[in-house]
Amino acid sequence: MSGVTIDIGKTPKNGLKTENDSNNYHYEDDSTRERVNVTLVEKLSGTPGYITLTYTPHNSETKITGIKESGLNKNEFNTNITDSKIVTVYYWSLDNTFSNPLLVQFGEGGSSVYYYITGNGNTWKTESGISGSTLKDKLDKQNCKRNKAHTVDISKKNDTSRDIKYNCPGCGSKPITVNKYGTDYATTDYSCYYHYLPSGSGYISGLQDKVTEQTGIKFTDTISIVYVYHYPSGSDGIPLLIYLLGSRWFERASIDSNNWTEVKKDKPGSIDEKGKILKLLRAKLLTVTIDLGQTNADNGVSGTYSDLPGGGEGKQIEVGRKDLGDGFVSFVHSVKGKTDFVAGDVKHNNDTLQGINKSFILQSVTAYYEGGFKLDNLLMVRLEKKNGQDKYVYYSREDGGSRWIPLYDQTGKIDGSSLTTKLYQSKNDLTKLYGIKSKLEVKREGSYQYTVGVSAGIIAGIIIGIICAVASIAFVVWWKKRFIAKLIINL
Repeated sequence: MSGVTIDIGKTPKNGLKTENDSNNYHYEDDSTRERVNVTLVEKLSGTPGYITLTYTPHNSETKITGIKESGLNKNEFNTNITDSKIVTVYYWSLDNTFSNPLLVQFGEGGSSVYYYITGNGNTWKTESGISGSTLKDKLDKQNCKRNKAHTVDISKKNDTSRDIKYNCPGCGSKPITVNKYGTDYATTDYSCYYHYLPSGSGYISGLQDKVTEQTGIKFTDTISIVYVYHYPSGSDGIPLLIYLLGSRWFERASIDSNNWTEVKKDKPGSIDEKGKILKLLRAKLLTVTIDLGQTNADNGVSGTYSDLPGGGEGKQIEVGRKDLGDGFVSFVHSVKGKTDFVAGDVKHNNDTLQGINKSFILQSVTAYYEGGFKLDNLLMVRLEKKNGQDKYVYYSREDGGSRWIPLYDQTGKIDGSSLTTKLYQSKNDLTKLYGIKSKLEVKREGSYQYTVGVSAGIIAGIIIGIICAVASIAFVVWWKKRFIAKLIINL
């Protein structure tokens, strides 16, 4: 049985002859003249961002007897090549010159033996414990070391004015800087953060959201900066849109997906084109107006309304009523056919509820009433969030005014008797406040009337005094004239 030496230094850029298919190559062993077939695989299941070259003897009866690398014998492989029929070498997909092999695999399946290259790039040693689930992690670590190609964590944010750094999830040591883009973004509906490596210090090869790898984004060039758009703005916002240099935009398939697709139609012309950016974000995460004044539902039977006046192109909001007992009633508002949404506004008919947070990703909004469904009867509002440390956020009007404030002492869901107790407390607080306000208004009204009465009396007295004075003066003048007239007659 003949043998052949596999030279893993022979690549599409060095010493291989091309077949009719551009991804198939071959070469002949210098010693035995045996042919070796080489196949380039560019799409790998489970290891996106990497490619392989597979080496197999053309004759299935030919045995692999040794390994070379660019003509040099690599004896460290000899103990593991006895039964191998195939040798696979892994590369980073952007290593266009095949200069930095990352891992070498002998055989296929569970019997495979993997090797990785050391820091000096000359000798190989066995790496145990690699399986289908850990292969990608091993490749990422080697890629960081050999190609300075690192992974960005798109969940990272920075809302400060200073640089914030985090370590590459792949190697755990390379610092990556994240900053907020622009100075006027604090008041927008979304937030944009850019992650970058200083010039010359490395490249971005992949993306993660916390510990979850993101797929569908193919890096076609070496880049060192990526822009990530979170919606809505605030601590609960999630990455939904990504921009790569070269006018490449990617949108998340859905808010719970780790797969991304490239935006082809109506994509923004720049990273500052807020209108188109916001349109793409809202297409992934619906933004609606919740009207708590809509109470057209019976107990156990849902009602609906449009989030836009008159219907229009608005989404249908579903309302469910529940009678809680003791005169308390709740109405749960959610978007029909959607599990998650953003409340761009929370209103009661034409009155906006000031103070309600608009930066949460919600599943429902609940209104609690007693004694009718007017705004004055609205005791409490509950936001049910999609996720986060505090899934439920409650608001009340403890000041009796139009501004709603969160109940900071409430961190969990209120239900049953606890809910009834809380509603009674809110009702009593509002009743007391309304009572105090009524007394103040009555007192102010009485003071006003008293003031008006005193002022009128004073004015009347002045007028009477003036009339009397005028009458007295007139009488004196008349008497003097009469006295003088009598004197003249007597003379």
